[in-house]
Amino acid sequence: MDMIEKVARAILATGYFEKDGWAWTDFTDEARAAIVAMREPTDNMVQSAVAADTDRDTYRAMIDAALKTAE
Repeated sequence: MDMIEKVARAILATGYFEKDGWAWTDFTDEARAAIVAMREPTDNMVQSAVAADTDRDTYRAMIDAALKTAE
């Protein structure tokens, strides 16, 4: 499963949309837009990445930082 599909499935799973008749493929444009919006990291994301130990941890730390500012 690629990231666009993962994000599209997450959008569908929010429950905001009527699930009858909707499929994750109906949200690929929205998923792509969300991923594009996160492409440029915030300063907080970059700082979190510097503190991480591995590439995978770096990526997760940056996304975690982005989610914390959204709350």
